[in-house]
Amino acid sequence: MAQDFDRKVAMVTGAATGIGAATARLLAERGAKVGLVGLQEDLLAGVAEELNGAADGSAIAVPTDVADPTQVEAAVTRIVDEFGGLHHAVNNAAVPGQEADLHEIDVADWARTIGINLSGAFYGMRYQIPHMLAAGGGSIVNIASVNATKPLTQHGAYTASKHGIVGISQSAQLDYVTRNIRINVVSPGVTDTPMVGSGGDLADVMKSIVPWGRMATPTEVGEAVVWALSDQASYLVGQQIIVDGGFVLR
Repeated sequence: MAQDFDRKVAMVTGAATGIGAATARLLAERGAKVGLVGLQEDLLAGVAEELNGAADGSAIAVPTDVADPTQVEAAVTRIVDEFGGLHHAVNNAAVPGQEADLHEIDVADWARTIGINLSGAFYGMRYQIPHMLAAGGGSIVNIASVNATKPLTQHGAYTASKHGIVGISQSAQLDYVTRNIRINVVSPGVTDTPMVGSGGDLADVMKSIVPWGRMATPTEVGEAVVWALSDQASYLVGQQIIVDGGFVLR
């Protein structure tokens, strides 16, 4: 059975590039109306234009700093007002944070990394879930990382934020499991995205030790996300799906 998102509305954060953009494309191809959320306004608008050219009216760009709860609430409201509801969400927006030993991490960088990566997912769910409850249910996928399982050296804030994504997702799942909302986590391994490209020597090392022998494409990760959102995964509840080419098996 093909995944069918016809007449469904989805919100994707970090949707300007990488996994977020790939996931938004897949959702739109399968019938969803998609709210594209992120900070890179020009790139976000380009993705929206692309999706609307392929499926008229399938996407809107909503420039948003997910570390600001007021902006997140406004973004959710705009998507709901535009498309009439909200059924699916992908909280994907993230930054890598500073590469440094823990005692050398800048306090402001710590706060921004946690603010975007972890608090951003909390703010997303905080304002997405009421609309899903109103719709009779929904599904959420929060994007963590293999580093929620295998700690990443010199990335204390990033690693902590991704551990937090798994914890908050599973805790929230227990809150809503009887109310027809599924909340799962997809943890990508080394994926060919701008964030990995900006990772310097450490990113090159990580790529070199993936057992599968290559990085994932954003679309490969997006397929896992879309499956977890879909009715095909109707018994997938509070789980972490690791999509990593065998990285954590090393």
